[in-house]
Amino acid sequence: MKCEASVGLCVVVLNCLVSVLGLQQSGRSQPVYLNHFAVHVPSGDADADEIAARHGFVNIGQIGSLKGFYLLEHSRVRKRSVSHSDEHHRKLSAESKVVWFQQQHEKKRHKRDFSDPNFPSFGDFQSLFQSHGNLQGLTGQHHNRYRGIGPLNIFPDPLFKEQWYLNGGAKDGYDMNISPAWQKGYTGKGVVVSILDDGIQTNHPDLAQNYDSEASTDINDNDSDPMPRDNGSLSLSL
Repeated sequence: MKCEASVGLCVVVLNCLVSVLGLQQSGRSQPVYLNHFAVHVPSGDADADEIAARHGFVNIGQIGSLKGFYLLEHSRVRKRSVSHSDEHHRKLSAESKVVWFQQQHEKKRHKRDFSDPNFPSFGDFQSLFQSHGNLQGLTGQHHNRYRGIGPLNIFPDPLFKEQWYLNGGAKDGYDMNISPAWQKGYTGKGVVVSILDDGIQTNHPDLAQNYDSEASTDINDNDSDPMPRDNGSLSLSL
């Protein structure tokens, strides 16, 4: 019996090693499933609550502004797993009032950026102009005309000159160069800007006067308050 138990244990250990090695070789391409299920129950809240209770789910509520779509959570389903829950897939599939469902899985966000390696930088243009005698002064004229605007001539803000990303302080000229637009009278008045962030301090003196509560929302908590929480967690706010 001891020998059989040892063999069985070895088989289990080998299976686990094979699974782990398979994940490593695949570069973790398999999705990591969560204990949340998105379901579509067009008949409404009452039926969604009943279906959730029948199978041990908690109905967290409607998903954003998607009418009839709900997010269900199950405490006995692993919060992170490389395989989906067959049991709960079968249960939800058997519900006639559930027209669609999906067990949620982890989605990693990647910064999307683009930089054309064939496009010369500002410094390359500067070198090109300086290498030609008849164009030697063009770079200097450009700088004097567009980047030589003193910030204190526009705003009496002693800290404005420290905001290098707005005018004249970024490496190779990669700043917003916004002063010429301000000098022409473009102030942004009447323009509404939406920012997707991890939360904003709406009562901050720099934001409070222009903050629009009716145009703001917290996507994670499904409410209109984008203030960061004090418990260390983040809110996805717009």
